[in-house]
Amino acid sequence: MAYNNRGNAKLALGQQQAAITDYNRAIELNSKFATAYINRGIAKFELGQNSAAIVDLDRSIILNPIFAEAYSNRGFLKTIIGPELNALPDLERSLKLNAKLSDSYACRGFIKEITGDRRGAILDYKQAIAHNPKLIKDWKKQAESMKKYSPASYQRYQQMIQKLEAGSKIS
Repeated sequence: MAYNNRGNAKLALGQQQAAITDYNRAIELNSKFATAYINRGIAKFELGQNSAAIVDLDRSIILNPIFAEAYSNRGFLKTIIGPELNALPDLERSLKLNAKLSDSYACRGFIKEITGDRRGAILDYKQAIAHNPKLIKDWKKQAESMKKYSPASYQRYQQMIQKLEAGSKIS
């Protein structure tokens, strides 16, 4: 657990590769530590290693099939890298397991918006912000950390942030 926590601190500082090293060590010590797989997947995603990130998130779900955050993170990643509709089952599953996951609401809202369900999108955006008022700020920070490693994902992330900002302000 200590290596996972240290990895989280490094990831927060934008030191993705160092964080991955700590997550690797946490997994070496406990190969069933589902949270370490999620965190390593997030770090890999921020480095533009999307396929490797999906593998880690898949592994987390195999280890703990009722781990809402694993489905949420995998759905988020699928929303970014596309095709978006592949993300919906993960987002829906995450919200059934934990109805307070702001990332899942925001991603589902984005997918609803681009598929023409503007009303549904706005409802999801509002839920996302209600559960995490700092979500837009958090997403902007994470997007910046990806900018140099994955320009395409960064651009997609920026689109999602813009739609979330606009949709959450509508009364």
